[in-house]
Amino acid sequence: MSDPFPYDEHGEIMGTDGAMRNLTEPSTTEEELRQTSLRLLLATRSANLGIWELDLRTNVQIWDGRVCELFGVAMDALPGGVEAWARCIHPDDRSRVLRTQELALLGAGVYDLEYRVVHPDGTVKWLKADCLVVRDPEGRPIRLIGTNRDITDRKLGEAKIRRMNEELDKQVKERTSQLVAANREMEAFSYSVSHDLRTPLRSIDGFSQVLLEDYGDRLDEKGRGYLGRVRAATRRMEQLIEDLLKLSQVSRGDLERVPLDLSALAWRILQDLALVDPGRTVHTSIAPGLKATGDPSLVVIILENLLRNAWKYTGKTAEARIAFGLLVQDGERVFFVRDNGAGFEMAKADKLFDAFHRLHSSQDYEGTGIGLAIVQRIVHRHGGRIWADAELGQGATFFFTLPDR
Repeated sequence: MSDPFPYDEHGEIMGTDGAMRNLTEPSTTEEELRQTSLRLLLATRSANLGIWELDLRTNVQIWDGRVCELFGVAMDALPGGVEAWARCIHPDDRSRVLRTQELALLGAGVYDLEYRVVHPDGTVKWLKADCLVVRDPEGRPIRLIGTNRDITDRKLGEAKIRRMNEELDKQVKERTSQLVAANREMEAFSYSVSHDLRTPLRSIDGFSQVLLEDYGDRLDEKGRGYLGRVRAATRRMEQLIEDLLKLSQVSRGDLERVPLDLSALAWRILQDLALVDPGRTVHTSIAPGLKATGDPSLVVIILENLLRNAWKYTGKTAEARIAFGLLVQDGERVFFVRDNGAGFEMAKADKLFDAFHRLHSSQDYEGTGIGLAIVQRIVHRHGGRIWADAELGQGATFFFTLPDR
């Protein structure tokens, strides 16, 4: 073997032969591992996670401090093995947790679940567990590694929300039952109004008619005038009863939703009004092709009331005009009925849709004051809105919305 240190003729070392190895690499790798471990530790602490490990070959568990806190045990008093750990689990959750772990060992390899643990002092905590099964080269499970996180606050919040929902559901059922009972009472009342009030009214009107026909020649003009007022009052009462029944009916029953041609409906209503009042000339304008979706019988009531009002309140206008059309406001389709009739003061508009509230004297314009209240209820039942704009002596415009599908 050659000498690694060559000498000159005087015995001095001339140089060396050999190889050098960088011994800083292992320390660098160890530093990287240390930094990685530190980052992992910070991450688990930030996430408030506890880390544990179970060696399936020795049945030895390793818990960090956070897991000990979550299970309510001291580091020097750790439960030994799976059996002792299982005893920490709430009795109602124990079989489910062990079964999940068993399935993971058989094949799944991972699992996550939520369960309760009972501390030695009786405190109950909810934990979220995530676990990974480590296997040897032959595929046999040799170790479990997992994390635990305290989710007690979340579970308590969910339980509170669940109780609130149950209480709300109970209240809704009670309220629904009350509404069903109220509707039954309303139906009974409606029948009573229809039968018990209309019958005597018809008798009064009938006998008044007989008096006028059979005994009218024995009465002076003043007496006949009194009987005429009696008959007019009975007819007004009959109309009031009819409107009250309509008002009660529009809030009940199922709502049918079908496509409707509002232009055709409006045209037919105005034609009928013209036939009933042939002596008037009214200029009408109906925008073509106006469509909406709604209950046919109820939407007709909307248009009948609004157009009939327009016809009535233009009765003293020389050049009466009524228009039915559509405009778009902020992307919403808005229908309108406009007239150039009597109008009203906007200061009183907040009472416009109240039942029995009229903005004009019954001596000037007949009516019961219920029609617009009926219209508002129908529009609201369809999920729409209704409002008005007017000026006294300059006409009025009623706006309303209905779904287009």
